[in-house]
Amino acid sequence: GTLPWSNGKPAPPLLTTPSPTGSCPLNLSAQLEAEGLDGYTVEKWRWGDYITWHDSVMRVGLSGVGLQDSDLGSLMRHLDALLHRETAHPGCDYSMTIDLSCNWGISDYGIANHLLPFLRMWPVCRRLKLYRTSIGDRALGELAGWVAEGYAYELH
Repeated sequence: GTLPWSNGKPAPPLLTTPSPTGSCPLNLSAQLEAEGLDGYTVEKWRWGDYITWHDSVMRVGLSGVGLQDSDLGSLMRHLDALLHRETAHPGCDYSMTIDLSCNWGISDYGIANHLLPFLRMWPVCRRLKLYRTSIGDRALGELAGWVAEGYAYELH
């Protein structure tokens, strides 16, 4: 069949290549290109596998999974859509914890261009873990304004 956004192209075949570690999805863009399906956008992460809810607290646990700056845009779009859906009814409060620690591929660029704009829209992040990443003074400086607003209880 065709997908509504595919401009009449047939749907790509189901790709079920397992992850070598069993925990981190593979980037399938090379496989798609080899099969002539390079016009499709394939998410390399199943973000829902890393997100849990407890009462009104969303927990994002992505410590040590090999995230890079290039993954953060997709993650933030997913979290934004999820929060819009989950907080759409009146009187709904939320808070979140985000653990991006132990991902050396996250740098100042990813924080400034993806995480910070997300935190400006959804500021109630009580715990943010960024230790053992590649962020430096620039990212910390960029986050200072958000931290000063008082939403974060813990920063690591």
